[in-house]
Amino acid sequence: MKIFCVFTWIVLVGVPFYGYSQCTIRGKVNGMDGKWVYLNRGSAIPDSVQIRGGEFLFKTGELDGPRYALFATKECGFGQYWIANGDDIRLTVEEGGQIRVTGAKVEEEYQLYRKHMAGIGQRQSEILKSANAAADAGNMDEYSRLQQEYEKLKLEEDKVFIEFAKRYPASHICLNHIYNCRVMDKYEFPRYSAMFSYLTPGAFHGRQWETFRDIYERDRALQPGETFPDFTLADVFDTPVKLSQLRGKYVLLTIGSGVLDDYMALLLLKKSLYDRFRAKNLEIVDIMVAGEKNDLLKVTANHDVAWLLLSDYQAWLSPFLREWGIDKICQLFLLDPQGKIIARNVWGNELKQLVESECQK
Repeated sequence: MKIFCVFTWIVLVGVPFYGYSQCTIRGKVNGMDGKWVYLNRGSAIPDSVQIRGGEFLFKTGELDGPRYALFATKECGFGQYWIANGDDIRLTVEEGGQIRVTGAKVEEEYQLYRKHMAGIGQRQSEILKSANAAADAGNMDEYSRLQQEYEKLKLEEDKVFIEFAKRYPASHICLNHIYNCRVMDKYEFPRYSAMFSYLTPGAFHGRQWETFRDIYERDRALQPGETFPDFTLADVFDTPVKLSQLRGKYVLLTIGSGVLDDYMALLLLKKSLYDRFRAKNLEIVDIMVAGEKNDLLKVTANHDVAWLLLSDYQAWLSPFLREWGIDKICQLFLLDPQGKIIARNVWGNELKQLVESECQK
């Protein structure tokens, strides 16, 4: 099982509903006159309003999109709900402390989504619990088996979600699910774009949509058939290397780090391919996510690496990573002699057969 290094961009998100200027939240609660209710939408200082006559009223002003907001007093919590521009939300505390919520369109969609996904979510939770128990007991074979079963369930989860997306193709909750799959779970482009294809074109606006669209376009620009962007980086001898100087050769390009197991696992196969095709038409280039030159020198010395190791020594702050939308490593690309991407993230025997097939043409 490959081990990935992940870097997550933290972004405040939202999709505004144009034509409205505010969201109104009305509450009705008994026995709490004079108490203060707080509305936290992710800011350091929450909004607050006092309960008078058993009621309270928030007028949020225009939101930058639907927000998952927390309502609470110092004594108790009212819960978390989706709020959006144009909503007239009513929160009623009923007998027994139950909260009834009406008038929140996105929240209603979210509850439908939770109900739809509950079955697959329960199965995933049970497998993770069993996997953790196996690991605690030292039964790593069972742990690995359960991890593989969990990954299969993740693929099944995609199908379950698509059923919901077909019914609600313009829902912010659908966009939010796909956004989280990409940003938090690091789904690769073919996987999350397949889900995105079920959503209504032109239905979304606002900050989350703009952020998602930017990520989507960066990912799409590095898919098979596209030309890998040119760059110049220094090797371990401080010699500048420009990707376009390698035109005419196949290039096996890895973006990785010498501290990662999956990068190290590639070395034997890459050495074999380099020995066979170096004198013909293959070059191997590793862009290292590293903070200092010594990180590259260790890889070169300890593993007898003869191909190009490049870095700008800015680790995750490298502008290249942001420009290319790389927030998980390792990433692997096979480029043709014109610099176009033949394949991305193929591993093991599949990579071996692909390089052999291309380089022997």
